[in-house]
Amino acid sequence: EGMPGYANFAEITCARCFEQKHDGAVYTRWGRSTCPSDSRTIYTGSIAGSGGSAWNSQYGGGANYICLTAEPTMDQFVISSRAGVDAYPTEYGTADISTLHMDAACSVCQTPGRAWSFTVAGRVDCPEGSVADYSGLMMATKHNHHKATEYICIDKDGSVADTDKTIELTSTDFAQASNLFPAETRGSVPGYQNGQDVTCAQCSTPGGPVYVRWGRSTCPVVSSLLYAGYMSSIRHSETGGGYNYLCLHTDPNGSAPSESQDEERSRLYRVEYETMNKGLWSLWRLHDDDVPCAVCQSTGSVASMMQPGNTICPTGWSTEY
Repeated sequence: EGMPGYANFAEITCARCFEQKHDGAVYTRWGRSTCPSDSRTIYTGSIAGSGGSAWNSQYGGGANYICLTAEPTMDQFVISSRAGVDAYPTEYGTADISTLHMDAACSVCQTPGRAWSFTVAGRVDCPEGSVADYSGLMMATKHNHHKATEYICIDKDGSVADTDKTIELTSTDFAQASNLFPAETRGSVPGYQNGQDVTCAQCSTPGGPVYVRWGRSTCPVVSSLLYAGYMSSIRHSETGGGYNYLCLHTDPNGSAPSESQDEERSRLYRVEYETMNKGLWSLWRLHDDDVPCAVCQSTGSVASMMQPGNTICPTGWSTEY
C-alpha cells in the first residue's frame, strides 16, 4: 500500500533467479538507488516492510525488509481485497537526518570477481582481504514500535526512492509506512558506550564463504578469523527493533559515543546465556555470561549452510562446528 509504481492492494509478484556462471556475490545496497562503481547493478527500487510503527499498528506480515523493484509486473489481482499481507514504503524516521519521512531507496548489486558477501556490524571498514562495497548505520524499527523488523545496514549517504513525496509529509503519510531508526547500544555492550550508534560495512571477498560462529570467539582450525565480537539484539521486553542477532565488532569505529541516549532510536543490547536448569547440563556454567561470536571465512569451500536438528552434515558437506 502506497508503494511507488504499484497499485494499492495489488499482489506482489516474485521470481527466483539463477545465473549460469558464478560472476560475483549479490547483495542489497540498502538506502541507495545506485550501486558502487565497481559493482554491477541488477535492479533498483525502494525498501518495503510490513508496518509495525507507533502509528501503523499491524503486528503480522514479514519481519524482513525487501528491495521492491521499480519495474513491477502484475498478475491478476482484486483491488477491493484487503485479506492479504500489506507491504508499505519504508521511511527514515529520525529527525537528525536530512531524509526524515522520505521513502528509502535500495539497489541490488553484484561484485564481479568477489564471490562472497558479508556485513560487519560496528565498523565502517572491512577485514584484510575483503573490499568495502559501502558503509553506513545499522537501522530497524524504533525500540517501542509494535513489532520488530530487521537490522539492516543503511548506506551513510542514503538517498530517497523515486517518488513525488517531499519532506513535508503529513502524519497520514507517516502512518502508512514502515519506519527506519538508527540502532544504538544500551546495557553495557562490550566495547561500546551507552547511546553509541552502531555503524556497519557491507564487504565482499574472493577468499571463501563467510559465516558466524555463535558462542565462540575463535574459528575452527580450517577457517580464518575475520573478527571476534559479542552477540547483540533487542531486549526481551521491547517490542520494536530488529529480530535478528548481530555479531558486534569489539573495536568499533565510525561513530562517536554519545553522552545522552536518544529515544528516537532502535536499540541493541548484549545477549546473555540463560541456561541454568535448561537443556544440556554442560551449558549451565555459562549462565548469565555474555555470548561471544566469531566471523569466520572457510577457505577451500564454495558454500556454507546451517543444518538445524542434526550435528552431522549431509553427504558432500564438511562440518565446521
